[in-house]
Amino acid sequence: MRVVRTRSAGPPTGVLVAAVLGVPVLAGCGGGTTTRALPPAPPSPTSAAQKPAPLVLKEARDAFVAASAVRVKGSVPGSGNSSVAVDLRLARGKGAVGSITVAKSRVDVVRIGATAYLRGDDAFLARVFGDPARAAAAKGRWVKGPVAKLAPGLAQLTDQTQFARIFDAAGSVTADGTQQLAGRPALRLLSSKGAVLLVTATGKVYPLRITRQQQGKTGALDFTDYGKLPALTAPKDAITLQS
Repeated sequence: MRVVRTRSAGPPTGVLVAAVLGVPVLAGCGGGTTTRALPPAPPSPTSAAQKPAPLVLKEARDAFVAASAVRVKGSVPGSGNSSVAVDLRLARGKGAVGSITVAKSRVDVVRIGATAYLRGDDAFLARVFGDPARAAAAKGRWVKGPVAKLAPGLAQLTDQTQFARIFDAAGSVTADGTQQLAGRPALRLLSSKGAVLLVTATGKVYPLRITRQQQGKTGALDFTDYGKLPALTAPKDAITLQS
């Protein structure tokens, strides 16, 4: 097994943490105006709609954290004109698999326990190795290391409890009726921070989508495939990194 010394992967995982967690989709941030991301819908009597909106938000957050698995997919505005896209399948207490893309630079991700495996393009490898020759030698290879050292921000994105911080940052919420989402009724929760959270309107309350408009750009994250466990397989012949 090849072992090389390197530095933390840094962006793009760090960029996504800033966009999704450091400046949560629900939280809003300074500068610019915020508007509703979706048109208002008339109220509809549903089981979730009969509860206080803060309680619905809490139940949705708790259900997200407790789910055995969930898929998080969508994009949020990044710095400048860039965008940050994420497609991650999280398995509670086990790990995650998927990809993160920042300004067209994609990084494939596998996390198993406390170990992370990352595979990216030339720009990613240049950030990891800091040396063109080493980066060229690692082209197309997976790199492996402790998630806390290899890409600290990735720990937040691939753990359901930590990812749920986006719900904690909602501020006050109010119910705004229901709308159809993928053929099912969804209750709309409007955040005082300028976002819209859609949750299941009947049965157990789960988050379905967060949408927010910021400085003329719209970001959205969808939460699907609850309970569908992803296959977590350690890539072979990964390059083991040491800081």
